[in-house]
Amino acid sequence: MAEPDAATARIDDLFARAMHNHQEGRLDEAETLYREILEIDPRQLDSLHFLGAIAHQRGNPGAAVDLIGRAIAANDRIPAYHAGIGAAYAALGQRDKAIEHYRNAIALSPDDWAVHNTLGDALRERGELDAAARHYAQAVAAKPDLATALHNLAVIHLSLGRPNEALEAASRALAAKDTPDGRALFGQCVRDADRLPAVPAFRRLLIQALREAWARPVGLTGPALALVKNEPAVAAGVRAAMMAWPERLSPQACGPAIAALAADELLRAVLDTALVNDGGLERLLTSARTILLDAAVRTQSEVSREMIGFASSLARQCFINEYVFDVSETERQALAWLRTSVRTALAGRTPVFAIHLIALAAYAPLHTLERDRALLDRRWLKPLDELITQQVREPQAETALRATMPRLTEIADPVSLQVRQQYEDNPYPRWVSVAPTPPEDGVLAHLRGLFPNSPLRDIAEPDTLDILVAGCGTGQQPIGTAQRFPKARVLAIDLSLASLAYAKRKSDAAGIPIEYGQADILELALDRRFDIVESSGVLHHLADPMRGWRALLERLKPGGFMRLGFYSEIARSGITAVRRIIAERGYAMTPDSIRRCRQDLISANDPGFKSIVYSPDFYSISACRDLLFHVQEHRLTLPQIGAFLTEHELTLLGFELDAPTLARYGARFPADASMTDLALWDRFETENPDTFRGMYNFWLQKADGPLERPQTT
Repeated sequence: MAEPDAATARIDDLFARAMHNHQEGRLDEAETLYREILEIDPRQLDSLHFLGAIAHQRGNPGAAVDLIGRAIAANDRIPAYHAGIGAAYAALGQRDKAIEHYRNAIALSPDDWAVHNTLGDALRERGELDAAARHYAQAVAAKPDLATALHNLAVIHLSLGRPNEALEAASRALAAKDTPDGRALFGQCVRDADRLPAVPAFRRLLIQALREAWARPVGLTGPALALVKNEPAVAAGVRAAMMAWPERLSPQACGPAIAALAADELLRAVLDTALVNDGGLERLLTSARTILLDAAVRTQSEVSREMIGFASSLARQCFINEYVFDVSETERQALAWLRTSVRTALAGRTPVFAIHLIALAAYAPLHTLERDRALLDRRWLKPLDELITQQVREPQAETALRATMPRLTEIADPVSLQVRQQYEDNPYPRWVSVAPTPPEDGVLAHLRGLFPNSPLRDIAEPDTLDILVAGCGTGQQPIGTAQRFPKARVLAIDLSLASLAYAKRKSDAAGIPIEYGQADILELALDRRFDIVESSGVLHHLADPMRGWRALLERLKPGGFMRLGFYSEIARSGITAVRRIIAERGYAMTPDSIRRCRQDLISANDPGFKSIVYSPDFYSISACRDLLFHVQEHRLTLPQIGAFLTEHELTLLGFELDAPTLARYGARFPADASMTDLALWDRFETENPDTFRGMYNFWLQKADGPLERPQTT
């Protein structure tokens, strides 16, 4: 073999040194070497290409286009050249030219996963979602663990109404790389999918999502319980429990189902963290609880650790749902005996079996034993100790916080007093874990993301936003708001001290600073004004919602933003009908009467009750009371809201709705690009009565000067 000539050897040596410096980030040294190569031989196109890459890295994509373009002019058959110049064109904002070169690169190298992924990004930005999805899929085919492509593929599938395909891609993306965005996307896909992967890996992800609160549990529990009920023994147990009701299943009839439930970590995750929002499974668990009580009354020894674990989770669930499960007279008698026995044993410091305490905890909070000191002074198995934390330590902490809560206004209005008492009795909602809310760069960025075509007016946004959450309940809303705007000062107010203490305990545990105070919106006369005021699901429970709205407007700065939520007259028609039935049949607002009403509605199997029985708010005492038994409920229409907006010169920015609903509205009324014409939304809601089944959740902006009123259709 002939020896390479001196020039070739010199070029090879220089190129190797240049590449090494380039890879190590020493761009000046690399550039010098590439230029030296080109002085020896201007035909060394790779050096020209890499000089362009260095220019791009230094933030000069125009120079990169010039350098790499010269390489392509000399040889347009090198895929890396087209990929490099495509990236430079993309940086210049010339997306079409970037896409053209990416496609050239793929034509020359069809299996290049990196270019497929980059082309997918460019096509997605141009709105060609199907084409982008094809290239992401090709990138993943070439590199199965490419998390970014899998994530983007899931996002596209979701936006195109393909949630099942989105869920598969999102699950694979998480398996490749665990990220906060990936977790949030997984939760969204689980919520929207109608077909779940029946594989252990998916179950493990779902368990992790519930345990670590990747999303609010309400979006995860339905799918999780559907998987639990796929187990044949559980499905058979649910059918038997429904057929036998109101009788409880015997241990023999229920045994196989209980064994399957006790071994199911996914069910345990739901029991510990969320509400069991399934009527059939609720009745099976009610039978399991009866068997637990009977075993506790009869036992003379401790049960297995496995059964203690399941029983503890069942008791935790009963506390979370505020003991919404039905209780028979036979159970009441057994409970009276067991309660007396355990109280006596704790007072005398004699041994108490864990199963005794767990059984009691499944019917009433352990702090109602009034033996807190005896419970806290002893050592217990971990599942029972966690139960004592839930039912003794945390309520003690809330009692202490309640005593220190500032009182910001008087509460004198008769309706406000009734509403306060409802939430003192039943703080709503009871929840376990803080779901993460991604931080935003500010309120303007947040609103532009939500409503890209809205009539949003720029304001001088302060470095530290002042935010009022009026009617904060048990803290989910202000905690989410404080996470979204981490530099903000958040004041959260509510009528109920019980709700405020719960919220304060939760935000303190999460390390999220929020100021709390007891106040009635109708009496609000603070010497503070706010950049943002939030009040979702609150004003319609006041004696006069519009008076409350006006009071909040007085606290909002000129040009400030307000997020509100009102019940819809149209969407609540089914609930209004059930409330009439409740009044006619004389159901009271007591826990026992709410339990009886719930079971009657489940047993009726009436299609008219379906939306209520399947509502997550049907599955706890406080939520069901809020849904069907509230002491005060107003419902509004869009024309009423529009009249108030006009009267007070408020600009509607948009409704918080899911993407498919917004897409249907856009297709129905394409001329309303901002999606803020309330006359058109009123027509749309009339045609689609479930549109605002949750509430009218919307943002508005207060005037900061004379407004040009929008034309209505």
